[in-house]
Amino acid sequence: MQTAAKMADFRAGFLCSASLADATHLVTAFRIGLKEVGFVEGQNVAVEYRSARDQPDQLPVLAIDLIRQQVAVIVGNSVSALVVKAATTTVPIVFVSGGDPVAHGLVASLSLGPQPSKEPELIMRLARASHASSSKSTF
Repeated sequence: MQTAAKMADFRAGFLCSASLADATHLVTAFRIGLKEVGFVEGQNVAVEYRSARDQPDQLPVLAIDLIRQQVAVIVGNSVSALVVKAATTTVPIVFVSGGDPVAHGLVASLSLGPQPSKEPELIMRLARASHASSSKSTF
C-alpha cells in the first residue's frame, strides 16, 4: 500500500489530441474517475495536461514533454497513445479506444503481461479511473 507522502509525489500526464476547451467534458470525466478510485488532483496526484489543439503534428512534442516531466503514467485517447507508444517503452500508457487496440497497434494482445511499473497499484487505479471516465464519454 502506498503512503500518502508517496502518493503526493505521483504525477500523471493527460495528452489530448483535441483542444482542452473542446475536451472539457473529458477532463471532467477523468477527474471524476480519479476521485472514484481515491485520487484527488492537487492532494494525492498531480496531473500534467497537454493538448495538441487539433494539430496532430504537435502530439510527439507534447508526448516527449510529458516523458521529460517524469510522469508515472500517460493517459490519452488512441491517437495520443500511439504517439506516446512510439516515444517511450518505459512510461505506462492508459488509453481509451473505441476500436480494436490490437488491430490499431496499441497492444500486441489483450492478455495481461508483466507489470513493468514501479507503481502497479497506482497505475491500476488510474486505469480504473480512465475506464470510469470512458463509460461516461469518449475521446
